[in-house]
Amino acid sequence: MRKKNDKLKDHTEAIAQEIVARMTQPEIGLSIYPKARPVPLRSVPEGVVRDHLGPYTCAELENGQFLEVRPAKYTFFMDHEARKRRAEAKTR
Repeated sequence: MRKKNDKLKDHTEAIAQEIVARMTQPEIGLSIYPKARPVPLRSVPEGVVRDHLGPYTCAELENGQFLEVRPAKYTFFMDHEARKRRAEAKTR
């Protein structure tokens, strides 16, 4: 039998996932890095884009969001649809 804490944890995770699913990439990134600056792909340094082309496709980079979390330090947030496609591909 499952404990009450397990059910509460599952419910809390479901609510959190629903909240995040309704957020945009900049909103997600800024909730994690409140002082970050959203940067359009065309303004991201070429070397940063090149480094991200290994784990991400061009389409994912175009549809996602880069944030400059501190000077010359960038992070990337993939769009929801791409994340769903990747998750589905892993389960196949």
